[in-house]
Amino acid sequence: MAQKGSGFERAICKQLSLWYSNKETNSVFWRTSTSGARATVRAKKGLATPNSYGDISAIDPIGVPLIDLVSIELKRGYSGQLTIQDLLDSNQKKPLLLKFWEQAERDRLVGKRKWSWLIFQRDRRKACLVFNKSFWKFLTNYAGKSKAVRLLVKIDCVNKKTRYSLYMMRLSEFLDWVDPEIFNAYTKENA
Repeated sequence: MAQKGSGFERAICKQLSLWYSNKETNSVFWRTSTSGARATVRAKKGLATPNSYGDISAIDPIGVPLIDLVSIELKRGYSGQLTIQDLLDSNQKKPLLLKFWEQAERDRLVGKRKWSWLIFQRDRRKACLVFNKSFWKFLTNYAGKSKAVRLLVKIDCVNKKTRYSLYMMRLSEFLDWVDPEIFNAYTKENA
């Protein structure tokens, strides 16, 4: 599974790089060392590890605005366990989708990022992107509604301890819809 996961991570890094660079290069982003584990361990000791949180880091300075704002968690496989339906009918205390989201949020907090993304791909399926309501508001403010989104799923999960308001869409549709320049614009406006 590790090899399949690392191949997925490389493919997503290249896909995000091409999107972010307007198809000029496929090497803006790459996998973080040990999928961000080093940064997490160092954070417990009070040490910062810039550009090392989550599963993806910027290896080209043009990608820094995105990585400074978003912690990206990647998951591959889990076909029988990673479904929206599990939120309703699973016998698990916490469905895998929510466990993965919580992991993304932990990395976001440790890395002091504004938003989390969970990108997952089940076997023989399309890659999907999960983000929260705060990021959705950012998107609609900055990206506008000039292009139609074919499919977007909104999920509200409420239990005794937590509330999640999550959005999910195909990664390819997100990349077609969103101009990456919005991250640079946001960074400049909020500097």
